Amino acid sequence: MKKACSAPLAGFFCFFVERGAHEELMEKGGSYYHLLTIQQLQ
Repeated sequence: MKKACSAPLAGFFCFFVERGAHEELMEKGGSYYHLLTIQQLQ
């Protein structure tokens, strides 16, 4: 999950993750976040 934080576009997602709002984030933008994570792994 931390790996996604290296992506500029995922910067604001990482902000929410670090703030401990990861569950809320996944509810609202889980799909988009998931896509960004997949892009980082490829």
